[in-house]
Amino acid sequence: MNPKRFTDAELAAEFHEARADYAEASSHPSGTYWTPLGVDEDNTAETALKRSTTFLRFAIRPHYDEAPDA
Repeated sequence: MNPKRFTDAELAAEFHEARADYAEASSHPSGTYWTPLGVDEDNTAETALKRSTTFLRFAIRPHYDEAPDA
């Protein structure tokens, strides 16, 4: 069974996508951003900010099976 986790590159990509969504939503008068058809997500600046914060938190910490840097 293969482990299911984001690679460092995938975490970085997801973080930057969420950050870009936040920037777009916060600068748009309606406070929303575009999402593709079929995506069932609340597309507000607040949601994008929470998503980027979550991905950043995971991106800067070691994986569960890695020793933390001392």
